[in-house]
Amino acid sequence: MPFQAGTSQPSPAAAWLAAWPGPAFVVDAQLRILFAKRERGAEPDLLGRSLQDLVAEPERARVAAAVQDAFHPGLAHTVEFPLGVDGGPPRWMLATILPVPGAAAAVVLGTDVTARHVEEERLRHAERLMVDSEGITHLGIWYWDVTQPHAWWSHELYRIYGLDPERHVPTYQDYLTRIHPEDVERVKAATEAVFRAHTPYAHDERIRRSDGVWRQLHTWARPVLDAEGRLKALMGVCQDVTEARDAEAARDASEARFRALFDRSAVGIALLSPEGLVLEANAALVAMTGPLPTGTPFGACLDEEGSHALQRHLAEVAHGAVDARRLEVELGRSPRRPARLDLVRVQPPRQPPFVMAIAGEAASAAETEAAANLAMTRLAEIHRLEEAGERRERLLRVASHELKNPLTPVLFQLYLLDQGAHGPLNARQARAVAIAAKQADRIKHLLEDVLDMARIEQGRLRLQPARVDAADLVAKVGEAYADIARTWGLELVVDAPAGLWVEADAKRLEQVVVNLLGNALKFTPSGGRVLLRVWPRGGEACIEVEDTGPGIPQEKQASLFEAFSQMHEPGTSREEGTGLGLYISQHIVRASGGRIEVRSEPGRGSTFRVVLPASPEAPPAAEAAAEA
Repeated sequence: MPFQAGTSQPSPAAAWLAAWPGPAFVVDAQLRILFAKRERGAEPDLLGRSLQDLVAEPERARVAAAVQDAFHPGLAHTVEFPLGVDGGPPRWMLATILPVPGAAAAVVLGTDVTARHVEEERLRHAERLMVDSEGITHLGIWYWDVTQPHAWWSHELYRIYGLDPERHVPTYQDYLTRIHPEDVERVKAATEAVFRAHTPYAHDERIRRSDGVWRQLHTWARPVLDAEGRLKALMGVCQDVTEARDAEAARDASEARFRALFDRSAVGIALLSPEGLVLEANAALVAMTGPLPTGTPFGACLDEEGSHALQRHLAEVAHGAVDARRLEVELGRSPRRPARLDLVRVQPPRQPPFVMAIAGEAASAAETEAAANLAMTRLAEIHRLEEAGERRERLLRVASHELKNPLTPVLFQLYLLDQGAHGPLNARQARAVAIAAKQADRIKHLLEDVLDMARIEQGRLRLQPARVDAADLVAKVGEAYADIARTWGLELVVDAPAGLWVEADAKRLEQVVVNLLGNALKFTPSGGRVLLRVWPRGGEACIEVEDTGPGIPQEKQASLFEAFSQMHEPGTSREEGTGLGLYISQHIVRASGGRIEVRSEPGRGSTFRVVLPASPEAPPAAEAAAEA
């Protein structure tokens, strides 16, 4: 026998194995080592030990199974596992296991693939970086080799423009046709400056999507130069800032309305510092008190008791102990007149708080109160809009500073890797790149959820209702998720008889169905069943997703449709989400005149049903097609 535990005399086979460029072993059916070489030749001290001693615990069963498979039915097998090396970290080995003819032994020939694993870990790190960036905002990336007539766009940029990446070829001339006419010359000048002087640019531009909707983008672009300093490409990033700009415009408009109220009001209004100094006073108040220059102590125009009351209550209002306080004072220089003075706290974003003092004659209490309520309402509106604008500004700042540097090159490098720009990929590397690209697409959807939530909060979630074939929509969603269901070991049944129409925004309705079906697939264990169906009920159309998952406790069902609500404990689903899907879905369905019904019981699965008014008839085009 050429290999025997305890034998130290070399044989031709042992010499051949010792010359093998990578790790090599000979083991028996019990995985006892008959020959061993990991790095620098034969290692007699390992003879008689189990190969499993050199393999990390989580991988031992897989390695043992691969060796046994080589014995029965005697075919070569491959397996990849970390191999322990004395004095250092494990080295990853791609092992080919061959049976030894005529002997109850198998040869394990290894190739060191540690470098590849390091590269895969780098890709996984890039993937984690993108996942950690969830909830920031959308970024579309483009790259234009100036020697070519067309550019490369990321999937997100296609989404921003509402274009199909399978059908649309981006060119500079086509891009100019989508720019707002008032912005075209400015965009052309910026582009020409890049060609002429290699000057990068960053500006806002309005673009028209394929559906005719105008969006506002902020675009960064920089030149890419060759070794001789010649321009070879342009690379850029686009961010949809429409909601942020809308919030800024709304805030400006609200501030203008308040300024008009402040300047023209018949009721006296002063803005005071927490120390009681006048920041600004309107004409109506000046008519009651005389001149009130900036910095004047407001207490000087009150009676002594009123002045003390002002100082006593001003601090508690300014520092938030109370939101408002009403005082009865005597107001004016000489003579003073009885008046009511309402103190209201105002907290602008990123600025110190101040107090608004609203004065009215005691005899006109109703007018004073009405003006005070109006002013408070306007202030609340301004505050809300300022906070919304501040949130969006934070998103823009984080996106431009935190994501522009790490995320943009990560996405671009993934594309280059996929295209083979850094050399051909083996199967495992290609799979790692595909996983990273999939996670990038997942981030895109997560960010869409965050922006949809912002639109809902601002009342800006716009629907474009039309007659929609609900059965066809459901069938297409089911078809799109069939492979995922099979991969996860689930039975997905789709029941969508033709002929049921609803009045809805097709894209948003599809979003709702995808959310509900995605939740069912994520939470249903392997071997379970998910039913997606649509059917008429009276004058309504019902779209239902039923699963055999764990079910939802009654106490959690009341909060299912709240923002960031999670149906189950973290870690119990195949993929973690933002907790916004049901929140957004409910708003879409309600805005479409429908509702979502839930039936669930722990241990017996869940049913989510979307109920919408059924459209009385199909569109004429559909009827004509049916007749044909």
